[in-house]
Amino acid sequence: MVFGGIGKAIIDISTRLLMSYSYAALFVIAIASSSTIFLPVPFAIVVFLAPLPPIGMNPLLVGIVAGAGSTIGEFTSYFLGAGSKAVIEKRRKKETFVKLTKFFKKYGFIALAVTAFIPFPFDAVGITAGMSAYDVRKFFLATLMGKIPKFVLIAYSGLFATPYLHTVADWLVKSIF
Repeated sequence: MVFGGIGKAIIDISTRLLMSYSYAALFVIAIASSSTIFLPVPFAIVVFLAPLPPIGMNPLLVGIVAGAGSTIGEFTSYFLGAGSKAVIEKRRKKETFVKLTKFFKKYGFIALAVTAFIPFPFDAVGITAGMSAYDVRKFFLATLMGKIPKFVLIAYSGLFATPYLHTVADWLVKSIF
């Protein structure tokens, strides 16, 4: 219940920031929410709500700005992986890193793009990419190619689904009571 209160507070603060500072606030919120490693922040909800009144942002621009900011925020996991490689390499077999490197050379770009798009704990993938010394420019581009479409889809979903959500909620209330 405490986390629910924190999530609601984050959404309330985000809404106020978006109303005051628009796309700049969205960019900063995206960076901050993706910079947290293994700590869920309800950023997708912020993206879902951004095109709606009273904020009323353009859903395409919301997706692009949120995707770019989120991609930059993911560098924390990438650099955590890159920085921890030497420590972990001492405790694990070197062949594990050889396998990771081969995997990322062969499938890295597509794996990063797909996992950035789907609801998946991307931090683990970012850490793994950093540990395998995957090219940082390719990491950025692949992550961007997954994040932008994801957030465009979420923003448009918020814009188009909200009237139907009210209808479904009304129907559920009438059906139950």
